[in-house]
Amino acid sequence: MPIKRLSEQLANKIAAGEVIERPGSVIKELLENALDAEATSIVVEVKRGGIELIRVTDNGIGIACDELGLVFERHATSKLSRIEDLDSLQTLGFRGEALSSISVVSRVKLTTREITSDIGSQIVLDWGGPGQYSKKGCSVGTTIEICDLFQNVPARRKFLKSHRSEVNTITHAVSRIALSFPSVAIILRVDDKDAFRSLGTGNLQETIASIYKVDIASNMLKVQYADDSGRYKVNGYISPPHINRSNRSQVTFLVNHRWIRSRLLSVALDDAYRGLLPQGRHPITILDLSVPTEELDINVHPTKREVKFRLDNIVFSVLQRAVREVLIEDSPVPKFRVDTTLGSSSRSTVDTMGFQAPLGERLAVTKDVSQKQEPLRRVYENASNIRIIGQASKKFIIGEGTDGIFLIDQHAAHECVLYEKLRGEMELKGGSSQTLLEPVIVEFPPEHLGLEEDVISEMRNQGFELDIFGDSAYLLRAIPSIFGDSDPTRGFLDIIESLTQGSPIKDKRELIAASIACHGSVRAGHTLSLEEMTEVVELLGDTNNPHVCPHGRPTTLHISSVELDKQFRRR
Repeated sequence: MPIKRLSEQLANKIAAGEVIERPGSVIKELLENALDAEATSIVVEVKRGGIELIRVTDNGIGIACDELGLVFERHATSKLSRIEDLDSLQTLGFRGEALSSISVVSRVKLTTREITSDIGSQIVLDWGGPGQYSKKGCSVGTTIEICDLFQNVPARRKFLKSHRSEVNTITHAVSRIALSFPSVAIILRVDDKDAFRSLGTGNLQETIASIYKVDIASNMLKVQYADDSGRYKVNGYISPPHINRSNRSQVTFLVNHRWIRSRLLSVALDDAYRGLLPQGRHPITILDLSVPTEELDINVHPTKREVKFRLDNIVFSVLQRAVREVLIEDSPVPKFRVDTTLGSSSRSTVDTMGFQAPLGERLAVTKDVSQKQEPLRRVYENASNIRIIGQASKKFIIGEGTDGIFLIDQHAAHECVLYEKLRGEMELKGGSSQTLLEPVIVEFPPEHLGLEEDVISEMRNQGFELDIFGDSAYLLRAIPSIFGDSDPTRGFLDIIESLTQGSPIKDKRELIAASIACHGSVRAGHTLSLEEMTEVVELLGDTNNPHVCPHGRPTTLHISSVELDKQFRRR
């Protein structure tokens, strides 16, 4: 087939596909235009998922009558005139492609009036054809109507989803813009019914409440951070770890108020929440990163949803540190202390879950306690009491507090404690070992031989004593002390297997430590005494990351008194 130049109409239709993917894309572009026009109030109306009608009305500065003919021209814009302007751009739009692309795949009517004009102007055009101009009485601002979207591009229209699905995408886009500009009042009407409304008070938490409801908004944690130079800043809100979702759809990143996607920021956020969220769970976040415009490239993709940072390492560090500091400061799992009356009797306690001791001794906290002492109590640092009252299913420790009950996974909690102790010991002098009565021969799995050298070296650092015993075989003479009576062969193989599976832990050394801690911790099905349960909970509260175990499982579930009353229909 010979090479030939595409017709302008066909080229425009193809180009429109880069910018306008679906009705939600149209609305995002129109909202950004309204915001660049300094609108403080915007109304978005859609019918049949945006296919039949999209109407956006704003109270912005309007468009001059003599410029109306340029509005739908490709690469016509008021936002910049030189390439250097990209380094100091403050507007959301700048490419001059959106309205041109929209007009090619729909029927469009735009009505506008400047504040200095007594009467407005209107332009109507179908499928990118010539426009029809007229004078029109209207309020100050701009109204643009998009009808029959993609009707002339059947290939694109057939890939659209159901009306309900398209409305969900539209609602998501409108709500993200509302979060970007909480001082702008935005209303979304779907088939003549209000589906979303932000008041435009400038209070971001109120906007969050309009999207996620009041109970979520009231629990969000405020982020306000600047680096040492003061040039990079992070502002917004994040959810505490106990409020999480199964996907990233409620993670919102803004850069200089621009709603974007960024793998770099996603990784930084994951790193900040590491050890606080169960594996596969994600927080609710609205984070606006302020970056010097000269350090940012926004001209990456026609949709303007992707950006490039000149200094990735600084951006990563700033966002990770901003979020992590807030999470650590607002740790929802309390530190505990013992508040008990001992009378004249002395009370001896084991300092920690000793690595050399069997389970009973590792968890023992009381050896010589008066039988007349008051029941053991746990007291929050904020003075609200919690009492350990028992064990459920030989798996969960039950605590009663002034605000409901706590269920603590005994294995996950103990694993947290041992993991932190093991890491601390490694930093000081390397892992401690216990010699096996009889050495055991273990073989490195053939499917993982590529890891053998590094893994064996690190396992030796963490308390395994291994001698070469043939090709890929080793004589296991000693194991880490915290392994207790766990099967050494099974533990050896499980550690190797953990390195080849998906895990929230990426560092090889930490992953091995986590596997050792898992094998050494108390198992489900083991009955614990009150003293043992008490010690587990106390030591959990003293760890840096008490919310989840190293492998990402939650340690604690809190059921409030309000929720209990609700479930039993007492309210």
